[in-house]
Amino acid sequence: MSPQGEGWTLFNIGMLNRSWGNYDLALACFLYAKDIFNTINDLDNTEIQSDYSTNY
Repeated sequence: MSPQGEGWTLFNIGMLNRSWGNYDLALACFLYAKDIFNTINDLDNTEIQSDYSTNY
């Protein structure tokens, strides 16, 4: 019986990537972080645009 949930899935992916090489794991982490960063960036840009339109 294996535990279910996202954490377990990420753990399994990490174990698979260890056998493929650290480069793949680093790339996956980078893409994941980049996705989060882009989401935050989009939120910031939306705030900046709304501020811009009210101030000018």
